[in-house]
Amino acid sequence: MARFDLITDRKEIRAAQKALEDVLDDALPIRPGTYIIGHQGGNNEAYTLRANARIWHHRQVIRNFGTPRFWNAFGLASQLSTKRSNNITVEINSPLSGSSGAIAGMFAREAGGGLALLHSGKVGGGRPGIGKSEFIRSLGAKLVPVFDDDRPSSERSVLLVARFDDPHSIRGIEAFVLAVARFKDRNSTDNLDTWTMKKLKAKALAAQSKPRRTLQEVVVFYRSPHIAAYAKRRANGYCDLCGKKAPFDVNGAPFLECHHIDRLADNGEDSIFNTVALCPNCHRRTHMAFTNADITHLRRKAAR
Repeated sequence: MARFDLITDRKEIRAAQKALEDVLDDALPIRPGTYIIGHQGGNNEAYTLRANARIWHHRQVIRNFGTPRFWNAFGLASQLSTKRSNNITVEINSPLSGSSGAIAGMFAREAGGGLALLHSGKVGGGRPGIGKSEFIRSLGAKLVPVFDDDRPSSERSVLLVARFDDPHSIRGIEAFVLAVARFKDRNSTDNLDTWTMKKLKAKALAAQSKPRRTLQEVVVFYRSPHIAAYAKRRANGYCDLCGKKAPFDVNGAPFLECHHIDRLADNGEDSIFNTVALCPNCHRRTHMAFTNADITHLRRKAAR
């Protein structure tokens, strides 16, 4: 397993932040307009916000609030708007110097000299059911050890977001931001699993027997039937995720459902390289309990 040494020197942290900015600036063009970025401390106006088709990024140096740090805010490009406040999906910050357990992001140097961006996995702001252990478990990702040379006994296990010497490092950052978004989306409502049966029954009996109705505007994506047919033909009757045979036939053909690895709502492509064929059970799983290992597996399947 790779070893990472935490960068704590002020000049080295500044150089690592510059390396991160270079990666982001190469991949994320400036998005014209003024954007309001909402956060716990209030709102920021961003005039040089950067975004591609998947994520947006805004940065600044914070010196007078909490721990002085490089502030790197990320969100979903599909939700970006100049007409309302934009929610931050995740922050990947670093202290200006030293180390801080209160800040989840960090820079490190891998054995051999390469710079890397790491994250503790702490997301969700401390809400019940939305925290570090739940997020790491949902990812199914392997943690890497990071060491602080100033405190030899302070080894920590953290998530590797990106290596800066990797020409595709932006993909690691995008994957991390999208994974946080999926995790928060799945856990955005009250966790009813923690309720007692008595409380659940009382709430169920008090609920309206006739659901209220409301009119909503819905965005519909028109997907190519040829891409869907190709993905199913490529699967040859077997689920691309679990590998099992389709559970039943419809009109003499194995029943599989098409799934986009990167959601169309997150500006994922409707292409054969982003579309797979899944059994109904695995299709539901991708929307409820997807892991990074699942994503890697399906990308290999779609690349065939």
